[in-house]
Amino acid sequence: MLTDTTFRNLEPKAKPYKAYGRDGMYVTVSTTGTATFFRYDHRLNGRRGTLIIRTVWTVLYTIGFLQLLDLLLVLLPDV
Repeated sequence: MLTDTTFRNLEPKAKPYKAYGRDGMYVTVSTTGTATFFRYDHRLNGRRGTLIIRTVWTVLYTIGFLQLLDLLLVLLPDV
């Protein structure tokens, strides 16, 4: 899981790499050690997509929104 502690302790490597969280969320770490945008891989109607998230507040908002969508799918399965 990509917590605040693990995010702050990301270190540069010889090649850029992805630090994964959960449920398709990850951040790309460059060779200088800076983390670029958060990204979220998802599938919708069988098509793969990537949502690029720019700030931490947007990440929290997006996670809350996705949890709301999951709840609606459970409560309203026929929609």
